[in-house]
Amino acid sequence: MSQKLNENFDSKIVVDPFYSASNMAHLRRGIDALDAGNGVEHEIIEDESKAENDD
Repeated sequence: MSQKLNENFDSKIVVDPFYSASNMAHLRRGIDALDAGNGVEHEIIEDESKAENDD
């Protein structure tokens, strides 16, 4: 049965770089820094290129 199920799927495997080991370590370091009180609050930064394209 699993053979039949596998025939229905594309054989390509897509890897999302967001979940790479290096990015997960980077996110953990950022979370640790925020938990330690080392974050800096700032206003929302607008993407000016998007605003220009909305016209």
